[in-house]
Amino acid sequence: QMPDVFEQYEPDALDHFARAIAALPSPATVIDCGADVGVFCRLLLSKLAPEKVDRVLAVEPNDRSFALLQRNLSDDNMTLFFGAVSDCAGFGRLVTPDYSDGDHAKFLEVCAEDTGLPVFTVDELGITPGSAIALKIDVEGAELDVLKGAAATLGAAPGFVAQIEAHPDVARRTGVDPIEFLRFCNSIKPCEWRAYNEKTRESFDIPSLAE
Repeated sequence: QMPDVFEQYEPDALDHFARAIAALPSPATVIDCGADVGVFCRLLLSKLAPEKVDRVLAVEPNDRSFALLQRNLSDDNMTLFFGAVSDCAGFGRLVTPDYSDGDHAKFLEVCAEDTGLPVFTVDELGITPGSAIALKIDVEGAELDVLKGAAATLGAAPGFVAQIEAHPDVARRTGVDPIEFLRFCNSIKPCEWRAYNEKTRESFDIPSLAE
């Protein structure tokens, strides 16, 4: 049954993301923020020619998921980071929201004290300036913070693509409309967007956000 599970895992969004990466002007550094156990990354790489990917950087803050991530993403061009991504460096803890007690719904709370969970920015990951970027963000409400902490990297890239997860429960909790993620990306470079509904498999182009 596992192949069926993989076939049903965000197939349309993954296909679109892979096509966008393949169209970048140079091999991409793939940055997976909220990598979980590595399923998304493995499926994405299976859709790309090896020469289209320069490096893979995967970040995961859940220690149990990270242990599995280390087993699933172990190729020479892959670097794994235990921690969380935001717009500043420090420490954090994972908090369970009131609408779900699952690990996948936990969100980051940045802390002043050392909690054992490091927090850093994409701009601090040592990405080669001028590298094309493929950025996937699944961080339960910290999406805009991740983008702010990646602004220098994205701005220096000859091209970038981003896949960002949006969920109604998360938007209600944070008070941040997911359209702000797209607006922020557009403030770096003009972007085109397509939305995918994982449950219904509906998809549509998002009109230009240019002001």
